[in-house]
Amino acid sequence: MRNARADFSEPHDLAHQPIPLIPVAQLYRRHVPDFAGPPGTDLLQVLWCPLDHAELGGNPRVQLYWRRSADVADPLAAAPEPPVVNDAYLPTPCVVHPEQIVEYQYGGLLPADLDARITAWEEDRDDSVNCQSDLSLAPGWKVGGFANWSLTDPQPMDCSACGTPMTLLFTAATHEWEGGDGTWRPLEEPAAASSGPTDVVIDRGYAVYVFRCPASFDHPPATTMQ
Repeated sequence: MRNARADFSEPHDLAHQPIPLIPVAQLYRRHVPDFAGPPGTDLLQVLWCPLDHAELGGNPRVQLYWRRSADVADPLAAAPEPPVVNDAYLPTPCVVHPEQIVEYQYGGLLPADLDARITAWEEDRDDSVNCQSDLSLAPGWKVGGFANWSLTDPQPMDCSACGTPMTLLFTAATHEWEGGDGTWRPLEEPAAASSGPTDVVIDRGYAVYVFRCPASFDHPPATTMQ
């Protein structure tokens, strides 16, 4: 049994003050094939509040900003430091090297006959390849693609403003690949490379999926942890 110090308190007063958002990703249209953004924009900036939000399932609160890069004339040399922060949500600065891949929908959302054929194919193999985790759904940080619902099974992600089913826009993940020699590990990575170069940790090693409404870029994003 722990005996808490009588003079200790959580920084609730700080947590309820305005807190600067943390830069998470900056993506340019020229680097991202099939860039999704309002007409006339070529830059997506992803930021989040670096605290757990119970009303969002414990996720950080994500904000999206689509901009014209030509309008960014006087960028800040350094982002403002928040007075209180969850260190797990502070990314280590990294350079993005986009690689375009093809993904396929989560098995539970495929037609039943196709999902059954994939399961039979896996069972007939001599190795332990799993079509979903090894071939269909890439782990790690990504733009677009599909969510891996292996933690909770599929959940409806409908726009809170209009009810339209949302599409996956962006993923922030704890690991870029699973296991020492996972199928998604880049061949260029040295043997000692970390699978978590950003140092972001989502809960116990999960990912945060950020969804957008296809009806309007003005509608708020939604997030889920998987």
